[in-house]
Amino acid sequence: MTTCQGKALSVREPWVSAIVDGVKRFENRSWRTDYRGPLLIHAGRHEPEPEDERRAREWGWTQRAPYVLGAIIGQVELLDIVPAADVAGEPFAEGPWCWVLGEARRFAEPVPCLGKRRLFVVPPVLGPDDDSDEG
Repeated sequence: MTTCQGKALSVREPWVSAIVDGVKRFENRSWRTDYRGPLLIHAGRHEPEPEDERRAREWGWTQRAPYVLGAIIGQVELLDIVPAADVAGEPFAEGPWCWVLGEARRFAEPVPCLGKRRLFVVPPVLGPDDDSDEG
């Protein structure tokens, strides 16, 4: 086990799984941040909406692991934030701001953690080793 810490973003299922599985390359937000770099991905506590699951499947995502709620389940690299018009037609890109994500990976074991709104800082907590599954 290693220490898991850094900036994090809470996302609802099924979108959070699609992100760490490397299928969802854009996260839609109404706000921007100047931050770029490693971003822990937190699964919110709410069960997914059936409509969201249907839309995720239509855009090519297939559920590969059981849903985990209320935990950090992976990490991505936040590469950029662009207006939705810049990525019009891309799957999952709806905006108004599209966070461009890369280097997605799902942790082998989730790290229980309370989420927060907007970006939040995760203090050092015991987390998974770097031998996690690639997304």
